[in-house]
Amino acid sequence: MGICSSSMDSDSRLESRKIDRKLARQRRQMQDVVTLLLLGTGGSGKSTVAKQLHLIFAGDFSKDEQNDFLRIIHHNIIYLMRMLVKELERDNVNLPHNLTDDQKLISELSLRSPLTAEVADAIDRLWNTLQVQEVFYAKSSFVGHREAWEYLRPQLKTYACKDYKEQKKIYYELDIEQPV
Repeated sequence: MGICSSSMDSDSRLESRKIDRKLARQRRQMQDVVTLLLLGTGGSGKSTVAKQLHLIFAGDFSKDEQNDFLRIIHHNIIYLMRMLVKELERDNVNLPHNLTDDQKLISELSLRSPLTAEVADAIDRLWNTLQVQEVFYAKSSFVGHREAWEYLRPQLKTYACKDYKEQKKIYYELDIEQPV
């Protein structure tokens, strides 16, 4: 009568086989997955290593990711220059009269502003004055930013171009962390 025994009908067997094959496929895929835990203090390069591993093993970043990285670079450059302009104002450093418009432009920029050619030129003119460089290298608040700035500054005009095509090297640019 079959009260204590069970039998699978053909539909149930077919569904069971599908599930078994799917599980076997997932097991094989999981054998290739490596989970990596990166530990370290802030600024020790965890993000850089993760981005480099992504480039090596997963290939290029998507256009959205590339645009995000470029926005971060723009933010970092503008943030650092705004910090520098504030230090100049705090220390009552008198810049040449022809740079007051550049100083005002930088101080009024939003951190979300794109790095335009006009802004890059203003940053360049400000940077090329002795007073600005003296404040930058004398203040301890810029110690953690010097390496990144020395890398980013020569490429300002490149980052400001509207038709700038992402290059793999900017994916893992040095991040400038904002002080808390």
